[in-house]
This record gives sequence, C-alpha cells and structure tokens, in this order.
Amino acid sequence: MKNLELANTADYVCVYAFKEEEVETALKRDGRFIDKIFQKLCVLSQEYKGEAEKNQRSRYEMSDLAEDLNQKTFHIIAIGDRRPETQMKLTKTSSVPNLPSAADSEKNDLCQHPTNRTGFLLFDRFILTNAHVVEDFVYSPPEAPHTHKLSGTLAAVFNHEVVGSETINLQAKSDLIAYRYEKDEKLRCHDYALLELKAAPDNCTELLTCYKHGPSPNSGGIYIVGHPDCGVKKMDLCFIIGIENQLQSINKHRSENVSCPYVSWQCWPNLYKNQITYNSCFFHGSSGSPVFDAHGNLIGMHTGGFHYKEGERDRSVIEFSYSMQPIMESIITQVKTRSDIIQLLKGKISDRDLSIPYFHVFKIEDF
Repeated sequence: MKNLELANTADYVCVYAFKEEEVETALKRDGRFIDKIFQKLCVLSQEYKGEAEKNQRSRYEMSDLAEDLNQKTFHIIAIGDRRPETQMKLTKTSSVPNLPSAADSEKNDLCQHPTNRTGFLLFDRFILTNAHVVEDFVYSPPEAPHTHKLSGTLAAVFNHEVVGSETINLQAKSDLIAYRYEKDEKLRCHDYALLELKAAPDNCTELLTCYKHGPSPNSGGIYIVGHPDCGVKKMDLCFIIGIENQLQSINKHRSENVSCPYVSWQCWPNLYKNQITYNSCFFHGSSGSPVFDAHGNLIGMHTGGFHYKEGERDRSVIEFSYSMQPIMESIITQVKTRSDIIQLLKGKISDRDLSIPYFHVFKIEDF
C-alpha cells in the first residue's frame, strides 16, 4: 500500500470496479496500491473460508475481468521480477498488398485462419516459433536441398492485446534462417523455426535478453504467455512436473479419466529429454509461446500436449515445452555462415556459447 499507516492497520481493503474492466485497471484507478505490483509479474491468490471452496480456481491474473472476482478475498503475490512484454501472432496472407493495417487488423478474424499460432521476437528482426506451426509452408528447392523456404507469405502481428488495440504487422522473408523438426541421437526432439522479418519492430523487447544459457529447471513455478484459441494474450501459471514424476502424473490422469486411457498410454514413449512438462490450460493456438521461470528468465517454448476431447471439453494428459538451451545451440550451429547474425548475437551470448558442436540427427514423423 502507498499509505504506510493504512498498510500497518488494515488487513484488507475493499476495491470497487466496473464489471467489464480488468483487475489491473481497477487497482490502478483505486490509487492505494504501490506501483511495484504493476511493474512486477503479480497474481491474485484467493483466500478460502471453507473446505468446499478449495476445489475452485485459486489464482487470477491481472488481465481477468473484475466481474469474476466479485465479493472474493485475495492476496496480491509477486511471482516474477518482471513482466513479459513482447508477443506476436503468425498469420498467412495471400499477398503483400493484402496485409491488414494496424487500424483494421481486428476486422480480419485471425481465429478463422488455421495457420495462426504464437511466436516471439528472439532478437533484432528474428522471430522464433515451432516448426510444426509453419511446416505446411516449408519446402526445400531442388537447387538447394539443404535449405528451407516458405511457400506462402507469413506476417507477424505484434502487440495483439485486446480487441481494437493497435497492432504492428511485419512480413517475414521467404528464407528460413534456421529450421529443425526431428530428433537427435541424444533422445532430444527439436521443433523450432527461426524466421527473419523484413524489418525489426519498434519498441518490442528481445526475449533473448531474458535468456541465460544453461539447462532448464526440473522443478518450480513457470508461466506461459500466449494466445490460446487465437484470442488475446493471456498468461498461465504452472508448476514443472519433474522427469522423475512424469510417469506418476500420467498414471494419475489415466486413473481419474478412465474413459480415455489410450491417450495416456501414448504419452510416455513420446517424452524427450529436452522437454519441460507441466499441466496447462493452453491448447490450440498456443504453440510457440515463450515459457519463463519465476524470475522472468526465458527457459523454453511451449509446443504441445497429449490432447483429447471429453464431450465438448478440451482435455490434455500432460503438456510440454522444449528447453531453450538445445534450441539456441542448434540455431547457432545453423547460422555459422551468416556473419551478420553472428555479429548480432555477440554481446547477447558469450563467445563460448557461440562455439557449439554440430549434432547428428535423423528424421521422425510428426506425433
């Protein structure tokens, strides 16, 4: 609280809000809360009064509508030192002149296009997403079979926050800078694509600045930032399911959902060493979302899960992202001949990390 006397004497304060406004808007308008809760990554943790309520949702985001929190009691908790800023969508366009402008981008319903997925600005003008997001548009020309190109025109749509908000649309070049959709001899699966935009977006955070080279954590809290179901940007708070607990988690889901046991049995053989596993509500449209640890460090890229339908409800046994360390090592190997990219990476990655040995790989089918 800004007022120290109030902070020392009051256990709770009542906040009034309009139904359609977000929690963050209501708290800012209230004026009694310190600025740090809007600068850090904070959530609202609900305080329960009885045992019957404990199975209900317990955490809410600052972007949730105030109407959903009516007459409930919360604690504001900081779960990260900084908030993720840069997010983008990929959408297929028929030609360059037909790219939607910032003013009318919301008139083109991006969710009607099955190619819409999430990605993020890794550094400068280069965006990272999953290989399976662009797979249908990737080909290798006969004259250069070891290179990859895009057969269609893809645009990156930045800052897609809420309906009617301003967006930045930038076209991607046809040459893929790095692309890998296979597994290697170390039992790691790779699913990434690095695209180059024709221009670098203004005032967008390069998430490579949030990356620290090293193995991903095997436990702890994480958060995913993306566009589930092609909607506005959302954040999902999860806890890592450690490697030693993956089979137990899969079996638990199977025991509680006996109507779909075949889905659970498919999971275990298809989990790889470079995956970070968790339970998330991010399904369709979230591939390519950045994954951060509790300190705001970029640790992975959300890729998918083992999905099934239960009536009209979307369910998933377990979800996963791929660790950023193998992704960065593989990208550096592929861009060795691009001195301009290596120059951009210097200062962001140490010289030691720019000297990564090549990995021998073999192709697998999409699972």
